Amino acid sequence: MTFRELLDLLHLHVKFLVGLTLLVTVAAAIFSFAMPNVYTASTSMQVISTSGGEAESQLVANDLASLLESGKIKDQALGELGITDGDDFEVTVGSATNSRLIKLSVEGKDSDQVSLLVQQMSVDLSTHAQTNMATQPLVQAGAAAPAASVSGPPRKKYIAYAAIGGFVLALAIVVLREFSHPRVHSGRDASKLLDGVSVIGYIPEIKD
Repeated sequence: MTFRELLDLLHLHVKFLVGLTLLVTVAAAIFSFAMPNVYTASTSMQVISTSGGEAESQLVANDLASLLESGKIKDQALGELGITDGDDFEVTVGSATNSRLIKLSVEGKDSDQVSLLVQQMSVDLSTHAQTNMATQPLVQAGAAAPAASVSGPPRKKYIAYAAIGGFVLALAIVVLREFSHPRVHSGRDASKLLDGVSVIGYIPEIKD
């Protein structure tokens, strides 16, 4: 199939292509907006060792980041807040090996609980650092109770992918149907099927 033939095929089935693309896109939009919002609250904490050494503070920061990733601080904070289902929250920890800064993010479907959890985890981590690692209280950047903001689901991305997928699906159906059940749509098609025999005339289609 040449590019021109493909364009002719698209023009012939433009209503089907547009219709199926819109159908899939609308279905994806309805599905994505029916999904609950996901909220994320984040905070940053700076580790300062009592000895004041930069290298020691970096080592302590790495140990505290590993402790956060283990889930122990999360479980402790959940218990203190009386939240029973910890699986509803996803914790992300960021800490470079050469930095004293720890970045903590909590994601969940309840904005208030997400904000409270990230704050309680910050308090518990600071307490653990002072008690067991001989650090000063962790210096928290930003607000005392980080506000949760909507971070998902990525509805625009879902709708865009659905639109592309719907068009590709419609195009595949049209092309497969054309190859499995070839039809004569023009004089050029007739000439091609008849091994190059020239078309000498047309019978017009008369509609009532």
